Amino acid sequence: MREVLDRIFKAHGLGRVGHVTRPVDGRNNLIYIVDNRLVVRFDGLTSADTTDPELTTRFAGEAWVYRALAGHGLPTPNVLVIDDSREIAPMPYIVMSFLAGRAAIDSPELTARQLQTLAFDVGQFLARMHNVMSFDRFGKWHQLHDGSHWATWAKWPAAFFDHYAQWSDELGGAASPDLVRDLRALVDDARPAFEQVTQGVIAHRDGHPGNVLQVGGRLTGVVDFEWWMAADPACDFAVDDQWAALGDGCVGAMYDGYTSIRPLTAGHAAKTRVYNLLRDFDDVVASYAAGDHAASRAAARKLRAKLG
Repeated sequence: MREVLDRIFKAHGLGRVGHVTRPVDGRNNLIYIVDNRLVVRFDGLTSADTTDPELTTRFAGEAWVYRALAGHGLPTPNVLVIDDSREIAPMPYIVMSFLAGRAAIDSPELTARQLQTLAFDVGQFLARMHNVMSFDRFGKWHQLHDGSHWATWAKWPAAFFDHYAQWSDELGGAASPDLVRDLRALVDDARPAFEQVTQGVIAHRDGHPGNVLQVGGRLTGVVDFEWWMAADPACDFAVDDQWAALGDGCVGAMYDGYTSIRPLTAGHAAKTRVYNLLRDFDDVVASYAAGDHAASRAAARKLRAKLG
């Protein structure tokens, strides 16, 4: 990979490749940090014949949102290069500026007070991000440009659920019928709350502690916006359980930070619960499809416990 990085830096006039490190996290993409100066992320989801715009436009959409957020003073990377030609590297890549700090999930030295302070900062970041702009339609970056967006927000949770329910059936029942039935009922029950969402915001949708950078317990950046959407603000609280697992009081501190700038939307608790459970449903089906049946069963047990 060192040779590939050398070619990339030479082709784009980025200087010399010195010290290279590779973070241990990163679920879909290979990530390399060069001299604590630049970050190169390779697309691990698309092949040369991939045509799905949800996958092929991820980096372009991420670059767009970074520019929008940076224009409002939010700490996000600056994108220098996006190359999907596969001429220099065997897969598409994006080159960004390096943000100081370590991921919250990889910072065991932080005290409980520091974790709570960081969670408060994250809450304020989310509120400021949600205030950057509003949308009268909903969907991923490509959907806002190609006409495949949702005109009303209530259609998104239903479409997300239906997609994974159908996929589960096609796989021969990745999720049990009772699990699908009970989750469907919960999505249906929350529909009135979804229907109250008439304006979308920039929603990260994956702002867990692994995507939050910090130094000394203070926020230095939020990264990995490849799945952002114009969506309900409550979507960004679907990872509350991961913040709860990080430390006592973190969820409350995050909410305190958020509401110090922006109020929660109507039906927040009901909506957030559904968004969280849909993430688990995704894990149940996608893990099964990938052949990891143990992970699928674990996700199903987690989902069943939350459903009651």
